[in-house]
Amino acid sequence: MKPIVLFSLTAALLSIVCCRPFAEFFGYGLGIYNHSDILLKTYGTISDNTSLPLEYPLFEEVGPTTDFPDGILFSDDDWISTMSPNDTLRLFIFQDDIVDNYGWEKVHDDYMILVRYDLSKEDIQRLNTDIHYPPTEEMRDVHMYPPYEEVIANYNRIISEKE
Repeated sequence: MKPIVLFSLTAALLSIVCCRPFAEFFGYGLGIYNHSDILLKTYGTISDNTSLPLEYPLFEEVGPTTDFPDGILFSDDDWISTMSPNDTLRLFIFQDDIVDNYGWEKVHDDYMILVRYDLSKEDIQRLNTDIHYPPTEEMRDVHMYPPYEEVIANYNRIISEKE
């Protein structure tokens, strides 16, 4: 299924189950670029909470740039203007096969993420709404967990294990 179709289904379902409409804080205006050669799963929410949801979230899959060279793009960035100065978009990025192989309970309990970006409205605007995995040098100052250097080291380790 095409990523845009999956995203549309995800957005529709999240707008039903979330207290704020999904498109109001995440639906459009964000480009997520996968510059690795691994399939990723992403989950995003505006929240002060840095933990993962207990229930299995609705993921968006992001293939390597060789499969989808422009990333996942959403063209309308009006939702950014609705973010308050205190809002933080938490974008969780997972290695697809980790979620599939270990199951959500273990991924949740062991916090098995590749990276969590904590993006402020200013971060999103400074990055021209382009979010990358692995993070680019331009993203070095974005608050992320683990820290930038560790994300890069972990990415290099994953790539070397695949070779």
